[in-house]
Amino acid sequence: MRHIPFLLIVYRVLAAVGILVLSTFNSEAITVIVFLILTGLISDIFDGIIARKLNVATERLRRMDSMVDQFFWVAIGAALLLLRIDFIKTHWLGFVSILVAEITIYLVAYFKFKKEVATHSWGAKAWTLSMLAFVIELLISGDATYTYYIWIWLGLVSRSEIIAIFIYLNHWQADVPTLWHAVHLAKKTKENKSKNAEIQ
Repeated sequence: MRHIPFLLIVYRVLAAVGILVLSTFNSEAITVIVFLILTGLISDIFDGIIARKLNVATERLRRMDSMVDQFFWVAIGAALLLLRIDFIKTHWLGFVSILVAEITIYLVAYFKFKKEVATHSWGAKAWTLSMLAFVIELLISGDATYTYYIWIWLGLVSRSEIIAIFIYLNHWQADVPTLWHAVHLAKKTKENKSKNAEIQ
């Protein structure tokens, strides 16, 4: 039972590889690709829930989960480039904006903490759901104008919040739901340091 979260993460890696292979060699397999995307996202939701229930949500597991998440979505991005390049060419500015925002949060995380992003914020989760809706609509219909704009704006807002979370945090920490939580954690850390200083 304790290995279930790890196995779900492994499944997401296999799903990502399957998405890459199918989008490269079988452009007609849209249904299977969508199935792999959906089941991959379900595995992402439940690995954290199960890990916390089994008390195995270690820092190492959470960091692995975040790295696999990135690989999974990069695979989906590659599939869109291969299968829906016309839409991307028309809406390239939004894609570039999201890419720049994503690179920025990783640079901030690296330079401040020397670690990858693993906040798993609520805003990021909402963005992931909007991205899922956008990707599935685009793959199935070839067009997704409204879900595209929702995905872009939620992405920019959630990426900005994560950068703000990093600014407030005094040390790297996984699973910070919102900026409010980051401010509270930073305040608590400062208070603890003050108490320790007074004791000494």
